[in-house]
Amino acid sequence: NMKNITPRTIMALAIAVIAWGTLGYHLIEGWGIFDSFYMTIITISTVGYREITNMSDMGRLWTISLIIIGVTTVTTVVAKFSEELADTLLYRRKKMLKRINKLKDHYIICGYGRIGQVIAKELSENGEKFVIIDHDEKLFHNLDGDKILHINANAVSEDVLIQANISQAKGLVSVINSDAENVFLTLMARELNPNLYIVARSVDPATSKRIKKAGANKVLNPYSLSGYRMAQMLIKPKVNEFVDKLRHESYLGMSIEEILVPMASKFTDKTIAGTNFRKEYNILITGIVRANAELIFNPGPEEIIEAGDNLIAIGKQDDIEILKKDIILAL
Repeated sequence: NMKNITPRTIMALAIAVIAWGTLGYHLIEGWGIFDSFYMTIITISTVGYREITNMSDMGRLWTISLIIIGVTTVTTVVAKFSEELADTLLYRRKKMLKRINKLKDHYIICGYGRIGQVIAKELSENGEKFVIIDHDEKLFHNLDGDKILHINANAVSEDVLIQANISQAKGLVSVINSDAENVFLTLMARELNPNLYIVARSVDPATSKRIKKAGANKVLNPYSLSGYRMAQMLIKPKVNEFVDKLRHESYLGMSIEEILVPMASKFTDKTIAGTNFRKEYNILITGIVRANAELIFNPGPEEIIEAGDNLIAIGKQDDIEILKKDIILAL
């Protein structure tokens, strides 16, 4: 049984075969140690180079025995190390799936092409937890497996989405190259987690409606979106520069965040003026997204905050974190 043979035993066996072959040629043919060693190596590796000099019949018999023993040993070595490699990969996969199974409020990125890689980078920079799913193993070669959780499989599979712990996930983004697969994936994801926020890519405008009907919260065409952003940079360069600087937390510690108002919050049913966001937290509320998806831009001081609202806030990251903790407190 290969399981019972240790790598150390196999290495010792391989060294013993090489030493035994070298000694045999040295004694039978009278060759020097190096020539005998060289002949042993080319024999057991079955490379098939010419003999060093003419060989005696005894030497040829020795070569035949060495080929039989050597090939058996080499095959055993290769098989054992292949088994060890397979066991290591299986252990790593099981370890990663265990870590994924413990995740909560994470994101799932389906498709790790150019767009998927940008999304992963943004989530990582924002300190978010996420899992990447892609069937192309080559895309994961340069990943740090201990830091970036990933599953090497086709995302359009119920079992794979369950492995990604979709029931506990906060959001899913589907950026697979096939519009048809994005439709199926959205259907599956919505069925597995009715509360999941799903963003999907679509190249064909006709398919966008299907993906929306399948349960996506947002469907985006990356090409038209990129084109729109580039046009805005041309037309309004200073506005875009300002927004980009706000978006990156490293710039003066500023950030744009959405903050959910829970049912029992001390801010529920208060007006914007009554909450003193500006005075108490030095935060500016630039918008409110109601639970029914109604958007209120630049809410006035008398606008009432309701349970289920998402507040769009601009401020220093530290101040926003304090408000996030305070907003869940009841009176």
